[in-house]
Amino acid sequence: MKKYGRWIIFGVVAVGIIALLLLVGINGNLRRKLEILLLELQIKTKVANIKEKAAATKAKAEANEISAVEIEKEAKATEEAISKQKEALQKGLEKRGLNADEIADRLGNLGV
Repeated sequence: MKKYGRWIIFGVVAVGIIALLLLVGINGNLRRKLEILLLELQIKTKVANIKEKAAATKAKAEANEISAVEIEKEAKATEEAISKQKEALQKGLEKRGLNADEIADRLGNLGV
């Protein structure tokens, strides 16, 4: 249920940001900041879902319900999924005109 709650919150915030984009669409700098904020929020939500899935796999592993091979596969898949989300965020930030230092700060603040 947490997953759906996060997406509902994301949707509400996204609608608010889109409304702000429509209201202040003339100001290019503010529009760019809002687009970046929306992209970061989406990536954070996706990463939180991936982490939740990893925690569930870890719980199953501790309960000896799945084998070590399956655990290793899940860990590798989780790692790849998070790295793909980071790459998507980096490309989105580059597309919106941020330089390397700003992108590094944003990825550092992301907490993944």
